Amino acid sequence: MLLRRSRDLASTPHDLVSQPNFPAFDSEVPDGGYQWWYVDGTSDDHEHHIVMIAFVGSVFSPHYFKALGTPRGKADQFCAFNLGVYSKLHKRWVLTEYDSAHSRRDATHFEMGNNRLYYDGTALRIEINDRSMPFSRPVTGHLRIEPMCQTEAPLTLHKSGQQHWWPFAPAARIEVDLPSPGLKWRGKGYFDTNWGAVPLQNCFREWHWSRQHIGTATRIAYHSLHRSGEGPALALNIHKDGRVEDCEIPPVYELPKGLWQMRRPIATLEKPTLVRTLEDTPFYTRSIVATPSSANALAMHESLSLERFVKPWVQRLLPFRTRR
Repeated sequence: MLLRRSRDLASTPHDLVSQPNFPAFDSEVPDGGYQWWYVDGTSDDHEHHIVMIAFVGSVFSPHYFKALGTPRGKADQFCAFNLGVYSKLHKRWVLTEYDSAHSRRDATHFEMGNNRLYYDGTALRIEINDRSMPFSRPVTGHLRIEPMCQTEAPLTLHKSGQQHWWPFAPAARIEVDLPSPGLKWRGKGYFDTNWGAVPLQNCFREWHWSRQHIGTATRIAYHSLHRSGEGPALALNIHKDGRVEDCEIPPVYELPKGLWQMRRPIATLEKPTLVRTLEDTPFYTRSIVATPSSANALAMHESLSLERFVKPWVQRLLPFRTRR
């Protein structure tokens, strides 16, 4: 397998309620680099989905991209809070950037404006008080993500050793309470973190990724294309009891292209069905996918083209979805 591990990927045997080991928020992020903390969730009735990403060095920011390689290109000057809310009656997109004067972080807390992420000893809590784009509607409330299992070591995603991924809590319970726009639900969730010493586009051309809760396990598939043309592929089953299995790499299927003609390859054991497109942009798609034998275990899927992201015409479009 081409993927190099920072340490062996293994679940900790202890009780998470009494001994949590969450990824810290106070990591040093070099100029031009980044770190993000990612959460997603789907309601138990499959009617609602949510994605939250907190950034230091907002990797998809047109402002950070423009500042790279200059004295202004400091990661802490480009923190960002991103929230995607997907429901039949309510859809909201929040992507607000904050400089160092409006953000603060330590090992257990990360504040950006009126948004706050913190660990309460057993779970990650996210307090939200922001505005959506492009219509500046208020989005307020809180999320709670409690791991059901956890891994203890990150993976190195690039042979340079400059890109890392830690699927910290591949299975979690998520509670969503958003008075504005008016949503309250519980469901299954996922929590990971990525970080790099250099911009993503310096190392990667593209990647696609998916995760699916099946029975007591979480199945994760990841493929990437490096600048050199080489890239890792991996498939993992992470079980609730702590067992981590390296699986045979499944075949890659093509989901239908969206409005912007982005490819949506997905690695899965069975022919997939596109259930819902959550995001369809010029360089990124986010989708909900089902497979025949696991129709009740929906997969979260993303496809990213960094070749498209760096195009001038894409950079000119990005400010329409970003507040700073």
